[in-house]
Amino acid sequence: EQNARFTETRNFAGKMVEVETEIVEGSKEAKARSKRVEMLAKGGLDAVLAELMEPKKLNVLDKTKADWRGVKDVDVELQEDLQHHQRGGRTYREHQDFLQQADYREYELERDARLAAQSKR
Repeated sequence: EQNARFTETRNFAGKMVEVETEIVEGSKEAKARSKRVEMLAKGGLDAVLAELMEPKKLNVLDKTKADWRGVKDVDVELQEDLQHHQRGGRTYREHQDFLQQADYREYELERDARLAAQSKR
């Protein structure tokens, strides 16, 4: 499956915002977009109808997703960190749990050694 990226202008909170969208070729969204582009290219009544089919408003989730994609594209170091964690198979939380368990195990070993030393006295 190939993904197509395009930029469109949508209404968000009363302002027109340009959003880069990625859709899968052959999907419902791709067909609707190609139909709208076709209608605009034909001209005449089809172009008028395409202009009347106002693009839907941008909701908060889509805006957040677009902002996050923009942040990842700009910050190369962040993108590398995300890929590193993705390849590792562990989530951040799992990694923190592992470190905490290792610290606790080290504490137990030191405590047992101290108690053994005290009991020998």
